[in-house]
Amino acid sequence: MSKQLICLFLRYPKWIVIFCLLVVSPATFSQANNDYVDTKELTIEWEPVPGSQSYEIEVQGLGEMGFVPLGMFKLNSTQWSSSLNPGKYQFRIRGLDARGVPGLWSEFIPFLVTVPPPVLFTPKDNLEIKSEEVEEENVEFTWKPVKGATAYVLEVFPEKVGEAAIFRIEVPEPKTEVKLPVGKKYRWHVYSIDIQKSAGDPVKVQFNFTLFGKKLDGPIIDKLESEFINKISWNRPKGATRFSYMLLRKNNREQWDVLEKKTDWDKTALDINPKYRGGAYRLRIMAVGYLRPSSETKTFDFPVFDGQRTPQVMEMAKLRRAMERDRDHFVIASYLISSLSYTGDNKETGNRIVYTVLGGTGRLGYGYMPKSRWGWSAIADFGGLNLRNQNYTYASAEITAIWRRYLGVSSQIRIFGGLFAREIPEAKGFNREDLTVKNIQQAGPLLGLQYWTSFNYKYGLQINAQVNMAAMKLATPNGLAIVPTPTYQLGILGSYKVKENLTGFMGAAFRVDKSSYKAKPYTSGSELNFANEGDVNEVTMVGTYLNLYAEWGF
Repeated sequence: MSKQLICLFLRYPKWIVIFCLLVVSPATFSQANNDYVDTKELTIEWEPVPGSQSYEIEVQGLGEMGFVPLGMFKLNSTQWSSSLNPGKYQFRIRGLDARGVPGLWSEFIPFLVTVPPPVLFTPKDNLEIKSEEVEEENVEFTWKPVKGATAYVLEVFPEKVGEAAIFRIEVPEPKTEVKLPVGKKYRWHVYSIDIQKSAGDPVKVQFNFTLFGKKLDGPIIDKLESEFINKISWNRPKGATRFSYMLLRKNNREQWDVLEKKTDWDKTALDINPKYRGGAYRLRIMAVGYLRPSSETKTFDFPVFDGQRTPQVMEMAKLRRAMERDRDHFVIASYLISSLSYTGDNKETGNRIVYTVLGGTGRLGYGYMPKSRWGWSAIADFGGLNLRNQNYTYASAEITAIWRRYLGVSSQIRIFGGLFAREIPEAKGFNREDLTVKNIQQAGPLLGLQYWTSFNYKYGLQINAQVNMAAMKLATPNGLAIVPTPTYQLGILGSYKVKENLTGFMGAAFRVDKSSYKAKPYTSGSELNFANEGDVNEVTMVGTYLNLYAEWGF
């Protein structure tokens, strides 16, 4: 059996009262409901009253209808002891002389018998809880029930002693669950509430525990637009308070030299010292947090411009690089949309066909342009038009050699020449209601010019011109030779560098496609024919196109 003695001294005009509470368990006394509770042994002492030979003490307990008498006790000493359940009480004392005549009662003096605090179970003292949550974790608190307690108050405190509770809850059962932020240390205790809604004995024991957070995610490096950089940055994962990193550069022996190394970096960006040489760089970085496992080490390789990295020099280099392809090999894809003015003048039918038709041309190509002045490309076109609610298709192809030269820092001229083969549709008939469409196929040389200029690393402008000379027949509707005829195209495109190896273009193009071939003259006995000797059949398609264009290097 364990005991604890608690004494309190009170002074009144005629009385000096000393309360002494002796906590005992198990109980030796119960209230009217006979519930088993933890009781406390109470001792009340007072100073002797002159002329008094004995004393009477009346004790009352607070019930549902107020204070009710629990008993009156006659004593020959200045002390009264008993075991009481937790609750509110009051008592009064009077003295009796040698004849047994009582004096006046003292005033009622209230006192409280409190319930003891419970024994704490979980989280155990100095427990480390490993959570898999990033922000908050449900923590279960349990303690031993206290007999006589009708409720319990749980208080959770931060790590530092003396700070106010960050969480407080009253619960009827000896357990509860609380959602707490992870990555922190806590203290906790519980005190009891009795049936009178009175708080129990002061808490003398607090448990400590540590709530670890989930393992940190690794930092994500922000996208780098190019090698022209002076810093590299990343995000801060939730819970990360600092970073541990190592910056390396590949040397001429293909080995990595350590340039910088820190374990307590609290920023989310790293300036690259302009004194470091450019080349292939590597950043190895790990997120570190308080009471959270560190992240996996992330490795990020990136290029840094190998040259003087002052803002002026890098801006000039970026303008020039904006016109360069990041890869030697590239693929192009474009689509041209237009309302075409179509004119067909066929001498054999004696009919001139004029239409405004909807047309479009898709283009795919492949090229090779190393870091030199010369390169080449091959392109195939697939076009179509709608004539009298019928769709007709035609194709072309070209292969060219490309020569380029810089004009200053931000401009470049490209001259290209080669061979082409092209189909041009011809609509003919004796009237507009009876038309047939066949393709004229021709080939010949081409020559073109492109002027490129960069406004900055992202944006630029291209002006282009191209002339094709149809010089050789591949096929004509009547089998006769073609008449050499030039076609041409003028265009202007705005460019946007999406990333190192991808550039998008959008602009307009004015294009004239023509084909001429000899008409077959009328001869006696032939089919109906209005052509004379020396006549030429001609087709002309004129359009202003919306040009959508993309170039991807690999």
